[in-house]
Amino acid sequence: MKPDRLHVLWAAAAQAETPKPEAGFEERVLRAVRLERLAAPACLGEQIARLLPRVAVAAGLVILAGITADLALAHAAPDDLSTSLTRLSEQWLFAVK
Repeated sequence: MKPDRLHVLWAAAAQAETPKPEAGFEERVLRAVRLERLAAPACLGEQIARLLPRVAVAAGLVILAGITADLALAHAAPDDLSTSLTRLSEQWLFAVK
């Protein structure tokens, strides 16, 4: 382009009024960006990274429940299972007359 032609174009652009965005344009852009982030498929590594803390918490809760059940059963019945079964079998055997 010729320098005079460029000069005329730049002058016209400087005098032109800037376009105004439509009402609610910012909200629509932010909503579209948010939805795009949610809709983007995650790779396997990202899915595992999101799932791992939940699995760790669940495993900890299972271990804690097992320890609690063991302590509760030990407190409720101080004898172990084999001792209790032996006592029951001896009582049953000698109970018959």
